[in-house]
Amino acid sequence: MIVEMRTYTLALGATGRYFKLYAEKGLAVQKRILGHLVGYYAVEVGELNKVVHLWGYESMDERASAARSSGPTRSGWPMWPRSARWSSTRPTRS
Repeated sequence: MIVEMRTYTLALGATGRYFKLYAEKGLAVQKRILGHLVGYYAVEVGELNKVVHLWGYESMDERASAARSSGPTRSGWPMWPRSARWSSTRPTRS
């Protein structure tokens, strides 16, 4: 199994709002496209204002296929309102 880890740095104090909106509008779409959600976490110790999510794939080919079908214009992924300002950085993948 291949596990992709994505880490997002959020604006100060945005974690609660992020999880609420993600649960309402993002999770179902992302699960449909990316597949097996291994876990979704908020950092509470150390470098704060980060969320980490893990997605599992059977192979790198499956991961590449999911990546090709994702994105706002192809997937139905909701566009976050500009006022949300979750993050000023791009995700890191490990």
